[in-house]
Amino acid sequence: MSENRKIEQLDAQLLNIQSLTELHCMGCVNLVNPPYHGVADLGLGQIRRFFLDQGNTSNVKKRISTALVAVVGCKGAGKSTLIQSLQQRLQLTENSNAASEEFSYSKLEIEKDFPIRLISFGENEAHHAAYQLFFRSNCTIPIIVVNLQHFVQRSAKQNDRNAAKSLVVDWLSHFYLSVSDSTSPSDLLQPLLVITHTDLDNGKEYQGYEQRLLKACNDLKYEIYHAPFGAQSSMPTFLNNARPLFPGTDSIFTLGGKDGKSIESLISYLSQKSQKENCCDSIPPKWYNALKWLQSNSFENKKYLTQKFVEERIAEHDSLKPLLRYAHKVGYILWFENVENISHFVFHKPQIIVHLLEKTFSKKNSSFSDFEKLLEELEIKFPMAIGILQKFKLVPPSSVTVSDDNFLHFFPFMAKGKINLSGETLVLCTNILLKTGNLPKYAYRQLAVEMFSFHKGPNTTICMYENGIAIQWNEMALQFTCNTAECKLQIAVTTSAKVVNLSWKILISSILLVSTYLRDSWKLLLFVLEYLCPHCMHQNADRPGKLLNSGFLREIFQMVYSEGITDLTYASDVIEEVKCPSTSEMIPSVLLQPCKCQWDLYEYMKLFF
Repeated sequence: MSENRKIEQLDAQLLNIQSLTELHCMGCVNLVNPPYHGVADLGLGQIRRFFLDQGNTSNVKKRISTALVAVVGCKGAGKSTLIQSLQQRLQLTENSNAASEEFSYSKLEIEKDFPIRLISFGENEAHHAAYQLFFRSNCTIPIIVVNLQHFVQRSAKQNDRNAAKSLVVDWLSHFYLSVSDSTSPSDLLQPLLVITHTDLDNGKEYQGYEQRLLKACNDLKYEIYHAPFGAQSSMPTFLNNARPLFPGTDSIFTLGGKDGKSIESLISYLSQKSQKENCCDSIPPKWYNALKWLQSNSFENKKYLTQKFVEERIAEHDSLKPLLRYAHKVGYILWFENVENISHFVFHKPQIIVHLLEKTFSKKNSSFSDFEKLLEELEIKFPMAIGILQKFKLVPPSSVTVSDDNFLHFFPFMAKGKINLSGETLVLCTNILLKTGNLPKYAYRQLAVEMFSFHKGPNTTICMYENGIAIQWNEMALQFTCNTAECKLQIAVTTSAKVVNLSWKILISSILLVSTYLRDSWKLLLFVLEYLCPHCMHQNADRPGKLLNSGFLREIFQMVYSEGITDLTYASDVIEEVKCPSTSEMIPSVLLQPCKCQWDLYEYMKLFF
């Protein structure tokens, strides 16, 4: 039944089939009974428990809202003002002062007992990592807030395209470039744009800048749509080529102008959207009552709950784990069932994890004892903190011991300064340019951890830096750096005549590692590969030339996107040499294509696919 988008109901009588051992419903996103997210997508055991708990109460509808409103935008965009305006018109269950915090988690009372959850994300690097806590289902309603005056200022310094990219499209990347395994990008909802313009009038000047902003957004959307290698097949419906990114009054709202109706229109839109079928679930009454208890204020002072504490208060222990899986999947709680050190804890409020991430990233030049004091303040034990950071792939896996200095350097606040491999000649060098959107900063750290895990060995020396990682072998070195300002990753490897084949092996495996991470984790990201002139690199040129038509990079790109290429063209097969773009000197083919050596690339590729 997988990928069947027509099916909406499963018959509970299916479970009476004695020979039924598996039931695959992945991709059946329109299932209503049982709900797809948190039940059908988790397989037969979860489906069976849902119907058993539903029992004879299938006619008793206990509906909950699964909608989540996520507010993002640059500093000073007007996010707090927007939230306060919403709070003034809707009864809020939490203190309105939450809107003034960098990260706030509150609720909008649109449906009794289970209101829409409202999250405002700040600009902190840690909050970017927290995005992936919540966006697991197709009922997130993203709101991008843009101060039009910021667009005016940035477009004057750069251009309309880059201004729109930093103010709008880079924020959209958090929602649509990265999605969970159970959610296709095509299922995600239309984003909303809220324009604040306290520095501009509602006249022709405002309308002109608004039109320029929207045109730049549409031009960027066009670039994404025409990305190579079939990215269109996984496009969200709102990114199709026939419509604007923000199509008219249904998705564009203003705040702070003379027209006071826009905020009311936004509330009306959220109310209608939250009560639609794809943003509501009907669940068994016992699940409903347990979720209501978990959302109550009876243990408001607790930062997290133990699984034992929850078991003692929920009578149906057989239903506990299925309930927790469902509640986690739709975002009511956070429960990491299979993660060492934290599987026995239920996080009924997200703030505790967000604060840990925030402090982990924000503390610079701190000692490890400072970190332990921080954990005492948050009431988090060290193993729990490690489990959380490993869940986000921000520190190495548990196979690396905490006593290892390499491990400690993976804590962002203990990372060294900028990479500088003095005395090393980095000859083989490839840039990876991110064309349609920057990644949140935590993604670059995840890549560094991936590099660490892949290349670590008994004869390696590894150092973590703020902007990447350096790995040293006896006669070679690898440098992986991230330039967030230029949306660029760089992989560079030293080489010599003695070890050139091994240097190629390290370079190619690292390119494959990064490319497959980008392909799998950031599905709509358009990136290109460029090879820097090895002659310029050897001469330590300030601006090395670029060999844009490097055949091996083209072949790697085709391999990553399953274009039928399973091997590379080796230097022994290349006859023509290439001139250095800067000096016109001839470059040996051994520095232009991988050398044939004692390793099978096809076997090596199996590590990635």
